[in-house]
Amino acid sequence: MKSKKQLILEMLGIIIIASLLGFAYHFTLPEKKQLFRFKPKNDSTKVQHLSKPNINVDSLKKAIIDELDFTGEYGSITLEQVWALIEDTNVVIIDARKSNAYNDAHIGNAINIYPFSYQNEMELVSVITSLPTDKIFIVYCDGGDCDLSHEIANKMKMLGFRYVTLFHGGWEEWSKKFNA
Repeated sequence: MKSKKQLILEMLGIIIIASLLGFAYHFTLPEKKQLFRFKPKNDSTKVQHLSKPNINVDSLKKAIIDELDFTGEYGSITLEQVWALIEDTNVVIIDARKSNAYNDAHIGNAINIYPFSYQNEMELVSVITSLPTDKIFIVYCDGGDCDLSHEIANKMKMLGFRYVTLFHGGWEEWSKKFNA
């Protein structure tokens, strides 16, 4: 029979080995799946408190776009992200509301595709397939219980568009924020 001291040392050894194996495995994972990361310390001893940071707007837009999740049915985008990307030429905003609501007001340079304004399904498909497939599409409607944006996003995904995201807050959130 082993003494308590031997048992404790064996348990401690097992815990240390398991921890080392866990750390080794953790750092073999892709960066997005890691639970934590060690950030290297900044070696710079100079601190610039008064200088204005050099902000590259294109890199900020790229960072926002990189944050978007296009996996699954379709992604989701926040009001702040829509605002940041509103004038980006790689982004197409689609307003899925009725044309009279669109004509009254809409987000930025949005185009209007109301899913039930076409005489048949082929007309809607024709309009959607005329869009460039290499853009990011932000689709919105009234927000809340409105499913019109889902109709358009689902159709786009079925037609092979990869970069489709929904602005769930829709016109309701946008107009509250910007008093439109």
